[in-house]
Amino acid sequence: MHTKLIVAAGVAIVGAAFGATNTSRAATPAELRSNQCVATIATPIVAGSSSQEVTVSLSEDMADSLSVDIAPESNLKVSRITRDMGSKMVKLEVDATNGSPGRWAVTLNGKTTVCKGEVRVSARN
Repeated sequence: MHTKLIVAAGVAIVGAAFGATNTSRAATPAELRSNQCVATIATPIVAGSSSQEVTVSLSEDMADSLSVDIAPESNLKVSRITRDMGSKMVKLEVDATNGSPGRWAVTLNGKTTVCKGEVRVSARN
């Protein structure tokens, strides 16, 4: 991300020297922070289970409203999101009745922060 910002700044300086208009846009705070915040889920979800509580550890506090996106191919459904304000821990109630084993991308979206990570779904024993 830093490379893109440096290149954009260099283009703006060169463009200004030749009288060109800078058409690049600055990255938003959410875009800058999305590469920094990490969501960690240590415990795998078991496919075939109708209700599991999963704890997500965040590298940054998400003090605003929160939504969760999980790769659609995982067939996981989040039914509830709970957390204590000021905590970097989030609990998700997950329905894995039709869950597909594998490693799947998970994104927690706030107003100003985006945390990305991975969730493992294991086959039912």
